[in-house]
Amino acid sequence: MSTRRFGTQSLVRLLGNWQESTSRTPLWRQLAEALRLLILDGRLTLQTRLPGERELAAALNVSRTTIASALGQLREEGFLYSRQGSGSRIVLPERPADLPPPSGIPS
Repeated sequence: MSTRRFGTQSLVRLLGNWQESTSRTPLWRQLAEALRLLILDGRLTLQTRLPGERELAAALNVSRTTIASALGQLREEGFLYSRQGSGSRIVLPERPADLPPPSGIPS
């Protein structure tokens, strides 16, 4: 499966109005949630490489720390795979072994 790069401006457009200025939720959490939703609904496809942290921070007008925290959360949840110098790629988390399979699917 080949990796394709998602352009910064394309990602900014997809994210739309992801910031809720009246929310008490930290920006990095809001961004992580917005990206997670884009992954789950298929608008960010598997193996797509995201723009770099600096580039994304500048385009979204947030700190690099905000970007790093959001991406770190998604890595921890299994939605991103990152390697230094190679960027972050979209992946899906593995289903924990102790969860039953979705209904209608044999185990």
